[in-house]
Amino acid sequence: MKREAQFISILCCVFSLGITPAIADDDAELLKATFAATKDMAHVSFDISEAFTTSFQNQIKNGLVRKAHIQIELQDNFGSIRTIIRKCTFKKDVWDEQLQILIRDGARQRLFQNQRLIAESIKLCGNVKNIPLAHKHLLRATLGYRLRVTLKLNPVSEEERRRARRFMSNPNTQRRSSTRSFFDVLFGVKQTYPDDTFVFLTDELRRPVFEQ
Repeated sequence: MKREAQFISILCCVFSLGITPAIADDDAELLKATFAATKDMAHVSFDISEAFTTSFQNQIKNGLVRKAHIQIELQDNFGSIRTIIRKCTFKKDVWDEQLQILIRDGARQRLFQNQRLIAESIKLCGNVKNIPLAHKHLLRATLGYRLRVTLKLNPVSEEERRRARRFMSNPNTQRRSSTRSFFDVLFGVKQTYPDDTFVFLTDELRRPVFEQ
């Protein structure tokens, strides 16, 4: 019990600080992306569907509500220019064998229902097509642009962190069962899964040609 309490205490400190493992650019996977222009906006396209793990797909298959966040960051030689996040939620009806996918790109929201194949549903999320990323006035140089894409499977939200903190600050409230672990409260399920993170980085990209 003492060792378990110490372990939970360490985890609580990690979550309270909001620490997530950093992945250096040297360890990032090479990403092939298209950097193009439509009117005054630069758009990007890429496909990271293959990065969605078999474990993640099996969780969807078993009826668990799963989430994926794709952070898309445009960089130049001086740092970050613009960052947007695509959020995908997968929910399967195990009785009807149908899958619902909700995709949010900022304020834009799309709902796909009655999907049958998980692989095709993953593609809806991981295959990013012509997503607007930056206005042309932000792109002053001709060369030196890169795209850094971070995929998080089953990310821990700030609300989940707050729930964990509340649980940890009142460990004896209502005499919680010893079988109900810290992770049960955090994730709401008996079996836990890792917060998988994958990072991709393009080679240098050229500024797209905008219409005059």
